[in-house]
Amino acid sequence: TKGAKIPGEHTLVAGRITSIDGKPVANATVDVWQARANGVYDIQDPECEFELRGRIKAGPNGRYSFRTYKPTFYGVPTDGPVGIVLDKMGRHPMRPAHVHMIINASGYQQVITHVFVKGDPYLESDTVFAVKPSLVGEFKKVDAPDEAKRLGFPNPFLRLDWDIKLAPAGAGKTRATIA
Repeated sequence: TKGAKIPGEHTLVAGRITSIDGKPVANATVDVWQARANGVYDIQDPECEFELRGRIKAGPNGRYSFRTYKPTFYGVPTDGPVGIVLDKMGRHPMRPAHVHMIINASGYQQVITHVFVKGDPYLESDTVFAVKPSLVGEFKKVDAPDEAKRLGFPNPFLRLDWDIKLAPAGAGKTRATIA
């Protein structure tokens, strides 16, 4: 990263990727990205490159994990047409805190989703209407000095446990896969 990193609350995200019948999906790929603590994505800052984004490969048991920061809420840019529309509608420009994910596995339908932070003040009024109760996760405080040290985190830190279920390819209505 060229630019200065903007820290947040250290967080471990961990879970298991399974088929809809509960069997582990080995070697699934999870692409993740999120905005920085100041509400800016790396692609919006010419000084940053590939910050708070990554690609994780699940193990043979479908388990995955990654280290990040707890996301924070932010406002969408309002200096163009979006701002005019939001103003005319009397709506605020705020997005609740979230982490984006794209999950791919051979033989399964791709999932593109995000996980929102339980308790975020904008969950009920997301400017893009993207929040569903099934997409809200709890970032729990963990007080475990040895685990924090192993992760390179201060103690305490946060943990989000987030399991993902994949449907078989060709099952039901499917859409094109995003590269």
